[in-house]
Amino acid sequence: MAKKRDDRTHEKKIGPDQRADLDSDFHTPFRSVHDLTFENIKAVIIHSRYTQILVTLIFVGFILRFYNLGFNSLWLDEATTFNWSKPGFFEIWEISRSVDFHPPLFHWIEHIILFFGQNEFVLRTAPALFGILTIPVFYLIGKEFLDKNVGIISAALLTFSYFGIYYSQEAYSYSLVLFVFSLVILFYLIALRTNNIAFWILFGVISAIAFWTHYYVFVGLGIIYLHAIITIGSHLKKNMRHAKNF
Repeated sequence: MAKKRDDRTHEKKIGPDQRADLDSDFHTPFRSVHDLTFENIKAVIIHSRYTQILVTLIFVGFILRFYNLGFNSLWLDEATTFNWSKPGFFEIWEISRSVDFHPPLFHWIEHIILFFGQNEFVLRTAPALFGILTIPVFYLIGKEFLDKNVGIISAALLTFSYFGIYYSQEAYSYSLVLFVFSLVILFYLIALRTNNIAFWILFGVISAIAFWTHYYVFVGLGIIYLHAIITIGSHLKKNMRHAKNF
């Protein structure tokens, strides 16, 4: 009886090598920046099903976020975005410092976008693009957190998310906030795994940029930095290099 119970327990254990892998025997040729060649990119697109699914999700996300983008008229917050994005960069800075009490980064981006036209579609183009760019970032976060399957699920959930679509079609900073903060999480996970000082620097730089998108990101950043201090603190006795890189 004990032997049978041990056999059943052994059968239930699933190792990392037994997880479903849509790419089967295909291994990505990307090992460094030097591997970013046309041939390698072509090979990944042709042979990697994860890449094919992700490209499909990005395409679907593009359609969902740009469909009827300029149909609705501007509402109050969008009209405010339009009016406060038209002045020059220094005027936008003064508005954000004394009137708006929001970081100026989104209005600076909209100021550049308005050179292509001044209508609802153009004004909402930047949020829509940020909403689309967040899809592959979600994939990378899921992949970094566990594996490619979680990455695809994360990207798919965002692609068809009602809130993700809604706020990508609104001329306000929410989609930019989600995009930048997602990058913060991504680089933090990579920095924790590799303890590479370059990724710690990127994590710090993107964290600073996040403050220029919306002040409320300090809540999420505070949690991440607290987690980093606790996590790294447990390794300080073994290796002081953790503290140096952080």
